[in-house]
Amino acid sequence: VAIASALPGVVAETWLCWQEPEKTDMARHWATALDAAKDADVLVPRRESARFAATYPIEQVHSETYGNLYLDAVARTHCDALPPLDWHFGPFAFRARHSDLWTRFGGP
Repeated sequence: VAIASALPGVVAETWLCWQEPEKTDMARHWATALDAAKDADVLVPRRESARFAATYPIEQVHSETYGNLYLDAVARTHCDALPPLDWHFGPFAFRARHSDLWTRFGGP
């Protein structure tokens, strides 16, 4: 994050995106996802439930679905307005102006 946010041309509004290398198909979705989130500061893509269930082992579907519900419940104790998140999907993006929050966090 520190390197990406210091690149020439990166300004506070620049999106910094992360994804796992094996999620190669995500690259073609970033432009559409970021355009839809133009007024946001953070983007957490969400998998379509039916496609997720059809393409992953059932144990992983159950585990991650339960994990998402649990983490949503925990997060709502701090922020009532938080929409449901796909915490286990992986890819996410945030505006470069938040880089310091990412790099300064030392853990709980």
